[in-house]
Amino acid sequence: MAGDAVPTAVVRLDSADPLAATDAEWFRLATAHGLFDEEDGGFLVTLGDGGWFRVRLGQEWRLAEVLRSQPRCPEFLTLSSDGRTLLGVTTEEYEIWLIVIDDLPAHQERRARRLARAESDEERAAAWEGLFGRLRVLPATRERWATGLLSNPALPDDLRVDLMVRTRRFHGRPLPAESIDALLAHPDCPQAGLLRYAGDSDPRMRRLALDDPDSTPELVERFTLDPHHEVRLRAAVDPRLSRLGAVRLLDDPEAAVRAAAARCSRLPAHVLVTLLRDRGTAEDAARNTAIPLGVIRQMAERDRSGAGRGPG
Repeated sequence: MAGDAVPTAVVRLDSADPLAATDAEWFRLATAHGLFDEEDGGFLVTLGDGGWFRVRLGQEWRLAEVLRSQPRCPEFLTLSSDGRTLLGVTTEEYEIWLIVIDDLPAHQERRARRLARAESDEERAAAWEGLFGRLRVLPATRERWATGLLSNPALPDDLRVDLMVRTRRFHGRPLPAESIDALLAHPDCPQAGLLRYAGDSDPRMRRLALDDPDSTPELVERFTLDPHHEVRLRAAVDPRLSRLGAVRLLDDPEAAVRAAAARCSRLPAHVLVTLLRDRGTAEDAARNTAIPLGVIRQMAERDRSGAGRGPG
């Protein structure tokens, strides 16, 4: 969940039975905010780094005990079947936080608009300086930087060789994942007239519309809100994707779409820095061509030296 989240309820870790108390608070909030499906009581659950699974509570359930990152440290997200109510559980230093978002799409849109604001040169420079601030960058995050930088076209050749040796990875830009992408990349593939598929019911046909020479940035923006992930993914990799569209897709439920959005060069610097400092998004963000060359050198050189601590 976002780093600026405010807890709806808090359970102290030094309480008598914090896990049971967390389950009780979770159930109270889930009931009050309409998390459970009215027909069968189902809801969606994820640990945050995998897919969503639709489940129902059994007679004996212990979410806080089972869904955890470490002992006594529950970490999970639950979502209503209609995608509107999000109830998350996360463990802080001395407390377990439960956070409710009642209208998730509206919340994500407000957050996207706030983060996508225009930046001054001073704000952009300050954001990049913050990447190597006083907080320690975890080694795992630095490993993901290195792997991501190998696929960044802006990486200088002198740094690429070094990163290949250290990471034992010898890849460059990722190849297209789907056969339709390979077809569209073929020089003999006709592209004129594909706009007629923009409203097609088949998402695999609908996404072709953006390859028409007459397609517009407005269509890219429209496709960021498409109900099918394949269409949103096509919008996420389009070079005309707007700053707002890219930030919006960072909250997409599909990991591939979020990863593509993290590589958008129009992302505001302060948003990109946040992604680079997050272990879960660092690798994809490190592929972003908007990273200034001086920062790329710092990222690679500091990784090579093993230095992970800022001043102080």
